Amino acid sequence: MDTLESSNTKLVLSQRGSTFFCLIVEVVESIEAMFDGRGNINWPAVDGYPQLVGLFLCEMLSRPLERYPDKLREASVRLIANSELLPIFTRLLFKQTNVFANVQVFRSIELVEAYFDCLQRKGRICATFDYKFFYSAMKIVLESEHFNVISRCLVFLYKHYSSFSVAFRRELSLLLLGQYFFKLFLSWSKSVRQVFHSMLMYRINLDCNFTHRQKLPRFDEQQANEVA
Repeated sequence: MDTLESSNTKLVLSQRGSTFFCLIVEVVESIEAMFDGRGNINWPAVDGYPQLVGLFLCEMLSRPLERYPDKLREASVRLIANSELLPIFTRLLFKQTNVFANVQVFRSIELVEAYFDCLQRKGRICATFDYKFFYSAMKIVLESEHFNVISRCLVFLYKHYSSFSVAFRRELSLLLLGQYFFKLFLSWSKSVRQVFHSMLMYRINLDCNFTHRQKLPRFDEQQANEVA
């Protein structure tokens, strides 16, 4: 793209501040506009795109997770238009997260949830998503003793349960019904119990096509936002 070859753009790329992140948003939107309605975009084939993503990943790695500026987070969500970046960004975020630092856990789950929101609107999750790593990350979070961290994790899983693969939903269901069942079902925290009970009824139960139906209070989006 000619835009990426201009002298002004090269200056922005070398400084990599907020203007750099705004440039990424503009570039992604321009590429999408060029290919609108003409099938899947071959992102790596776009001139300058791989280099732009590489620079952005360096910025993500060089900054503490809890200090990501809003423009960086916005740019990362726009880059997820290329769904093949989802496993890369997810692994990078969770690798940077200290499970004992609540702010970091919240920030990482919040950003991953934004990625899933973006891809869900487009109707696809990339086929190369690393469910094995993601499963391990969710287990680590659920091991936490901080009720707000567990609640945030469960809200995310509840919200995007249907986006996951069938195999992963099965493994997640077995995990929640087995190893963590009593910890979550009988948790002292009302918010943890509430979202977990709703997870059982309105996600796992329906997904397994159980015929028995109990009328439990539904965990709606407003309640999810209050927990989050």
